[in-house]
Amino acid sequence: MKRKKVRNIEIILIIVLLLVFLCSLCAGNYGNFREIVSFFVNKAVGLPIDSKLETVLINIRIPRAVASVVIGAALAVSGLVYQNVFSNNMVSPDLLGVSSSAGCGAALSILLGLSQHLRFVYAFIAICSAA
Repeated sequence: MKRKKVRNIEIILIIVLLLVFLCSLCAGNYGNFREIVSFFVNKAVGLPIDSKLETVLINIRIPRAVASVVIGAALAVSGLVYQNVFSNNMVSPDLLGVSSSAGCGAALSILLGLSQHLRFVYAFIAICSAA
C-alpha cells in the first residue's frame, strides 16, 4: 500500500513539473498559452508556424526552461548527497562552511574591484578550498 502511495505522489509531481514547464514557456510579453499550444500542434502536424514565436521559443524560452529543470535536479542531488554523507536529514551547506567561504570569496572579489563574472570564479574557488 505504501509503495502505491509513493508511486502516485511521483506521478503527481511529474505532472506538476510538466505543467510548470509549460507555464514557463508562456511567461513573457510575446506568446500566450493558446499561441504556444497551437505552435506545438502546428509544428507536429506540419502546418505553417509563426517564425517570430518559433525564434522566441526555440532560442530563448525552451533552453531557459530546460536549464531550470536541470539545475533544480542538480541542486536536489547535491542536497541528497549532503544528507547521505552526514547521515543527517537536516544538514545544510553551513555545516562545512561552504556558504561562508562562498561569501568570503565573493566579498574578496568585490574588494579587488573585479568584474561580476570573476566574482563567481572567486566564490567557486573559495568553496573548493573550504570543502
